Amino acid sequence: MEEESGSVVYSKNAIEFVTVASEYCKMIESIDKMPALIFLSQAQKILPLLYLKASLIPYFDQVLDEPVEKIFSESDWSYIQMKITAKLENFEWYFDYQDPFSMVENDIMQISVSEVFTDIYQDLSDLIHLYQLGNEEIMNDALWECKNAFENYWGKRLIGLMEQIHIALYSDIPGKTDERFEKKDTDNWLISKRMKDLRGDDV
Repeated sequence: MEEESGSVVYSKNAIEFVTVASEYCKMIESIDKMPALIFLSQAQKILPLLYLKASLIPYFDQVLDEPVEKIFSESDWSYIQMKITAKLENFEWYFDYQDPFSMVENDIMQISVSEVFTDIYQDLSDLIHLYQLGNEEIMNDALWECKNAFENYWGKRLIGLMEQIHIALYSDIPGKTDERFEKKDTDNWLISKRMKDLRGDDV
């Protein structure tokens, strides 16, 4: 389709990025349905792919004179951020982040894990919404703004977030219960019942 339209919005790299962005948004929107470490385990797999696909989008220009209209509000941001904070609980950490564009030397700030998750979700959910409108000029500028935000804002934060996720998943943290490896109750599984029958166990 890229060859037919000449537009970056239908290019392979753009479509793949939007696809991964959609999966990220679905993960955030489903956070209530999974334990914290399951959520972090999914994020561990999606975030590197998201970074890769964003980095592969070629350079291109805006076509509209005004920024595209966003639908994600401050109240939406606060709601999503609070949901993530509540889910992560003991894994809602703060980590140091240095703004590469700050005019102040060694300007290091602390940001939370949930803040970075939410910032990324904000840009990606707006992108998905604007892509669904099907207007090629709006899609173009929505993609341009999202790529710009990746390069100048949340791309570096995403890398810091991945480090925190790695620590959460693989470090021995006091009180940590890893739902990924909890023993499942398999007594009612058909294969378990069949094995009991073969062994002559009482059911």
